[in-house]
Formats: sequence, structure tokens, C-alpha cells
Amino acid sequence: MKRMEGYLTGLPKVLENLSYDFLQKQNGYFVRIKIKQLNKHLDFPLVSKFSNSGVRVFTNNMEDEILYIDKVGLEDLIEFQKVEFTILDGYYFNDGRNNKINTVISELYELRLQLKKAKNPAVIVIKLLMHSMYGKTILKPIETDTIIKDGREEFEKYVSYNYNYIDSIIEVDGRFFIKRVKSVMEHFNYVHCGVEILSQSKRIMNEVFGCADDLKLKIYYQDTDSIHMNYDDVDKLAAKYNIKYDRELVGAGMGNFHVDFSMKGASGEIYATESYFLGKKTYIDALESKDKDGNTIKEEHIRMRGIPNACIKYKADNDKVSVMDTYKQLYDGESIIYDLTNDGSKVNFKFNKDCTVSTVSEFTRTTKFINNDKEYIT
Repeated sequence: MKRMEGYLTGLPKVLENLSYDFLQKQNGYFVRIKIKQLNKHLDFPLVSKFSNSGVRVFTNNMEDEILYIDKVGLEDLIEFQKVEFTILDGYYFNDGRNNKINTVISELYELRLQLKKAKNPAVIVIKLLMHSMYGKTILKPIETDTIIKDGREEFEKYVSYNYNYIDSIIEVDGRFFIKRVKSVMEHFNYVHCGVEILSQSKRIMNEVFGCADDLKLKIYYQDTDSIHMNYDDVDKLAAKYNIKYDRELVGAGMGNFHVDFSMKGASGEIYATESYFLGKKTYIDALESKDKDGNTIKEEHIRMRGIPNACIKYKADNDKVSVMDTYKQLYDGESIIYDLTNDGSKVNFKFNKDCTVSTVSEFTRTTKFINNDKEYIT
């Protein structure tokens, strides 16, 4: 939000001139393209498609694939993968941009730093607000409203005027919760703003990946805003990045990267001595560092999408193996069933449609990675 040119203003216009030269002169656009060829292959491709089993796969094999993309995304695809493409159709904006978001997000970022330094709990509120500034722009269409009426007389009066738009009704202790269908003309959102924020966040990562690719540096895993790479390569990458973009890569400010591992009692550099990367948001790092007395300390950095760390550790303890061993089993293609209630010692709640809350007595997930590539199944 700080780096983007601002939010597009005005109404979208139907694209009739299908030349890229025309698009380059517009403030923004959202187009459907057909990829002819990706002339530069990357270890972490920028584009993806769905496999036959419905899993999204990022791949360099995108010839003749149809892709929906915005201005920043297409510029990056040209810059980092030398794409050849044909524009099929789309919309464009040419009424300028509102760049107020650049200063607002910067002010909130600085305020959060001040509150964090003062150990003020309001820091959580500011963090949530900053996240919501993206989240609210990318909401799916809200197709219903929930109307609450106290008492049958109010309820029946409302129904008599709105019966054509009512989807469902739930009565709870004399109160009526009415789900009312909204007209399609009221499905407003800011999805075009959210798409551009997301594309800008990808550009921040793409710049780092581009420099790593130029230097032939090995990257093992990446997430939305993080990279796993060899510790000794960080300085080389930072130097290349500084030369190419005239910005500092490593630091504590907005837009900077830094080593993000944390260990209780660590006073030296923290690094991983062994890692397993199984799939999206599913990996483990065996961390190591030194304490203030120079003693070696170790810890595990655990991530598994959909499975809490407490359940992963509980399963390993029950099987009398280490957590690292369970990741090795998954890497070898074995299937593991996790009990998300930890045999009843961990409480899980279910929120029912009648506004009641009940305790879940059984809740398991089966995790398996196919061909180490890794389709994630639950």
C-alpha cells in the first residue's frame, strides 16, 4: 500500500483496443490474456493453473493457458519471465489514482512502532486495522443481510413487506433472525483495489527472487512475505538488490527483510540446521543458536496448515517419536491422522446455525502428501 501508485478512481471502461501499447498509457487495467510462451523459466514461477485434481500448481508450462491479470502482474510477468501473450479482452481505468493510502498506511505503521516500543496493548488494534485495510477490499460479494426482529408482531410486519427477498428465518427465544437476499445491484466491493495490493505484494517478493535467480542462489521455500534460503547467501543477495533497485534489502523498516526466527534464550544468530518443506504452509526447521553463556540451544519451528502445533506435538509424543520424525514420515508419503481434540484434552467448539455453541467430541484430520509434490489432502 505504501509502494503502489494509489487506488484507481473513476469507472472501468471496456477494452476495445487490444494492443499492449494502448494499455501502457492507462492508469490501470484488468485483462484476460492467452500465454504464448514463457521465455524465462524460474524455480518459483509467477503464474499458476489448476491440475486435473483441482490443485493450484505454479508452473513454467503455461503455453496456450488463459490468465486473468492486472497491470502490476502483467508488468512483472514481462520483466521476470519474458512472457509472450495475446490480449483477449478486459477493462481499463484512465481517470487517475487517489494516493492517500500511501501516507495513511505509513502513519499507521509508525504509530504501531511507537505503541510497540511503549508496550501499549493498543498495538494489536493498529495491527488489525492495517490488515483490514487490505482484507476489506478483497471481500467476496455479500449476497445477504441479516435482519433481527424482536417479537412476532414486528417480525410479521417485516415479512409482509419483504417476503420476496427472504432466504431463511431462525427463531431464538422470541427473536427472529431473517436472512434477506440483497439485489445484485447492491453487491458493491473494492476488489480491484485488493487485487492491486496483492499484486504489489507479489512484486516486492518478485524483485528479491529475480535478484536471487540472477545470482543462481538456491531458494527452498517462499510464502507471502518470507523466504527460506542459505544463510551465507543473504549478503550476496542484499548487495545485488541494492545495486539493481537502489534500496536496502535487510533492515527493520517498512519494505525490509530480516531473519525472522525466534528462540527463547537466544543471544546469537538463529539458523536452521535441517528443514523439511512438504507443501504450502507446511514445513519444519530445526533451529540452533547460542545462549548468553555460549551454550548451544536448539528448538523446532513448526508449521502445518490446518493442524495446530499442540496437536502435532501430542501425536509425536503418543507415537514416541520426534516431531521431525513425523515430518520425515509425511515426506516419505505416509499418511498421518491427527486428533485435533488431543483425546478430549483440547476443547474445540462448533457454532451452530441456531446461534448455539456446542463442544466437538471428535475432530480428526488425515494428512498425506502425494508424490512429495505435494497435493495437500484433509
